[in-house]
Amino acid sequence: MKLTDQVDVATLTHNGADPCIYWGRRGFGVRVYPSGVKKYVLSYRVSGRKRLLTLGEYPGLSLDKAEDMAAAYRLHISEGSDLFLENWFAVTASNKGPKPQLTAKKTVIALCDAYLNLHASKKKSG
Repeated sequence: MKLTDQVDVATLTHNGADPCIYWGRRGFGVRVYPSGVKKYVLSYRVSGRKRLLTLGEYPGLSLDKAEDMAAAYRLHISEGSDLFLENWFAVTASNKGPKPQLTAKKTVIALCDAYLNLHASKKKSG
């Protein structure tokens, strides 16, 4: 079943043991879990890697607002940002070091700096 403007998100059901996704336009979809929880997702590619970003949960977020958020995120992604990495760095980064540059076009130097700032200080051998 495709996700269209006429589909009511409340009527979407889960079919199977794994979470299923009802896809709409341009990578936007609704993921339905076995528990009945429904979350809006956006699928995109950055640097050859496929990412799945969770936008919000139904009914706290309406379908129209979720589609607007997806359009804004697509614009952000087209400028070269990787939202998955930004969220990951925000959660795992310590406040000790500067935030590494988060663009899709990373260099080895940027990767080394990010490793030293985020992980090397925690190593005993460091």
